[in-house]
Amino acid sequence: MSCMVGVSVLLAAACNDDDPAGGHVQFGTSGCIALSLDYEQAEAQVSVNVVNRSQSAGSVNFSVFSQEEMDAYNQQWNTSYRLMPEDAYLLESSSVSFTASESQKSVSLTIYPDRLYTHLLTQLESADSYCLPLKMSDNSGSSDQVVYVAELSYPQMSITSDPEIAIAMDKMRTEVTLEASIYDKGFVVPNATAQVFSMRAAVDNAQWLSDFNAAHGTNYTFLPEGYYSFSQIEGAAGESQCAGTVSLDRRPEGMELLAEGSYVLPILPQRLSAESVQLKYDTVAIVVTNPEHVYTSSDKVDRSDWRIVFCNSDMGVWNSDGIITNILDGNTETFWASWYQWWDGQDTWWNDHGRGNDWCDYGLEFMTYKEQNGVGDMFSEGSRRFLSDDYIFIAGNRDYPTFVVDMGREYYVSEVGMQHRAQIQWAQTKTADIYISNDPEFKFTSMREGGPALNYSAVNENNWVHVCTISTERTTDEFWSIADLNGARTTGASKGRFLKFVGREPLPEGNEGHDNSLQYAGVGELYVKVVAEVDGEPYVEGSDSGDGEGTGDDTTVE
Repeated sequence: MSCMVGVSVLLAAACNDDDPAGGHVQFGTSGCIALSLDYEQAEAQVSVNVVNRSQSAGSVNFSVFSQEEMDAYNQQWNTSYRLMPEDAYLLESSSVSFTASESQKSVSLTIYPDRLYTHLLTQLESADSYCLPLKMSDNSGSSDQVVYVAELSYPQMSITSDPEIAIAMDKMRTEVTLEASIYDKGFVVPNATAQVFSMRAAVDNAQWLSDFNAAHGTNYTFLPEGYYSFSQIEGAAGESQCAGTVSLDRRPEGMELLAEGSYVLPILPQRLSAESVQLKYDTVAIVVTNPEHVYTSSDKVDRSDWRIVFCNSDMGVWNSDGIITNILDGNTETFWASWYQWWDGQDTWWNDHGRGNDWCDYGLEFMTYKEQNGVGDMFSEGSRRFLSDDYIFIAGNRDYPTFVVDMGREYYVSEVGMQHRAQIQWAQTKTADIYISNDPEFKFTSMREGGPALNYSAVNENNWVHVCTISTERTTDEFWSIADLNGARTTGASKGRFLKFVGREPLPEGNEGHDNSLQYAGVGELYVKVVAEVDGEPYVEGSDSGDGEGTGDDTTVE
């Protein structure tokens, strides 16, 4: 198929600055002219217009730039054009003659886009634009030039992953997936054939690193060789995506543990053969942060052995909607709600459920699960499995609603997560402090047993260590907080069996039906993650160092 090609002036400045007015003949349009071509076109026609300004008889000769002239042109105008292969174009004539009465003539230029594309596929480096630069000179010694730039539209693979990817190396081996798609005329198209590309680390480009650090206000160094490896980027025929994997190793076989610090790894895709589609050669920068000591598991701990042992402000005394066991049932439609209403001016209320005392301040002080009587009906069979036999639950308004979970065994806690109830418009916890105790049992002495009233709020008979503070917003997302693990590494501070949640502040608004002068806490679900590695070695539960073998998390996951 042959057609006239659309042209546009690309860069008027990139031309001969000599004034051609004194010459007999010149091009009708000088400078750079962009030719819009499609790789499936068999040929495209261009008219090269030549103007005779002198209106006298004469002739002019055309010639294509030499490679030396092309190099000089690129250097002068900061371009990177390539000379069009000789079999990709046909110039009707290399000279034009005028009579005195002729002011303009046209020379036909035929370009073969499909041949250009074939040549382009043989280039395994960057696909810079091809051009056909013509120069002319007349018998007066004047000259002119025009550069036809082939803007060829063709299928091209482009990396679609973010150009900058931040990775915290919290495991011995971390894998990053890079995705790519093939575009044609701005649209994603399926792979016509199976596609295979390689990747390489561009760690030999000191200027790139300098520019990257300057732009980001950083002082990264290149990730050292040996701590990364690549798969190929592959896409099956008919698929619209290609994908490859970058593997990051903190301690490759036979090498030292990667030093603490922040690094950057620039990656370029590479074509392997002429059968592959062309590439858009964009650099993907993987920014790697390698902390020194402790690394967390990406999995949540299985909570099937968890039990509630204490709650000092439990709506479960009054109704089943806000019962504390709901935080472990895997369902954010159910939830725990602290006590949120006043009665008769009392600051803390207790329902003895027929034991002789009506509403009173610290009447029986607490009840255990075994003593529930009628309250036991509030707990479904599903909820009861999350209660310890000596579960202590109290109805009362608290400055800081608090509950304690027995996780069934010691964990080296690295992160604690919380999720709001699904009814997000209602009252929710904004901030909460998390504490861990490694005592062998939960301790609580009621007032009836001689304990102080402070026990009901502070819940501080165990040896508690603060590990983190959770801060949330009004969404149903999971909110995670990381424990202070570097400090805990030597003290074991975040190791323990019992976890204490202390609600500090409710989210503003959304407290319909609640007395907003009261402190409130509510939780949909509570989660924990544990330490996976210490100093580059898998952490074995129950050990104080990372010298053992194992996965670092021998729990199952939800």
